[in-house]
Amino acid sequence: MADDSFPEFRDRCRGLHDAMRAGGVAIDPALHVPALSLEAAGRDAVRTLIARGAALDAIFAASDMIALGALRAVEEAGLRVPDDVAVIGFDDIPAAALTRPALTTVAQDYPRAGALLVDTLVRAIAGEETADHTLPARLLVRASA
Repeated sequence: MADDSFPEFRDRCRGLHDAMRAGGVAIDPALHVPALSLEAAGRDAVRTLIARGAALDAIFAASDMIALGALRAVEEAGLRVPDDVAVIGFDDIPAAALTRPALTTVAQDYPRAGALLVDTLVRAIAGEETADHTLPARLLVRASA
């Protein structure tokens, strides 16, 4: 679940789709519900999927905030996380480890990303050439998946 107004969400969605294709998993566009990076938006997106009758067994949210809302909506529907529906977020915000069940999430190297961002900005201001960077991320497996 991601909203196209956030470029990083598009990249995360593209990465998910690439991984699904590589694993031989079909991509069903009907299971994609755009959501802003807010807990309420994640809850509403999952409620929409459930109302459509979608057979959910896993949710990959473009942010942890969306995933936290998804957790609530899954539980409100009488489903169990992760037994019925696994939930994975992205960002590793502090609340991700504190929620019940603790949220499985994709973590980024924020200090390195910040340093690259500052370096790129300084180079751009100086009129120097800049480049895009893709940094590695890691999956933090917790209780939600």
